[in-house]
Amino acid sequence: MHTPFVDGFIAKIIQGKEAEMLDQTFQDTAYRTHGQSPLKLPSLALYLCSDEASFITGCDYLIDGGL
Repeated sequence: MHTPFVDGFIAKIIQGKEAEMLDQTFQDTAYRTHGQSPLKLPSLALYLCSDEASFITGCDYLIDGGL
């Protein structure tokens, strides 16, 4: 997820090359972008808590845009 925390972390680790780092990580994802809203994450949790997911067990779900 592209959040202010991520921006701050990148700025701290790679000073002066933040834009290049973000561009590189865009290239590493299938959608060529970062998630812009952490509010999309609860959708999976709500689905897994629903009756429709009652036969799902022991799975890992990556919400990473294809990274």
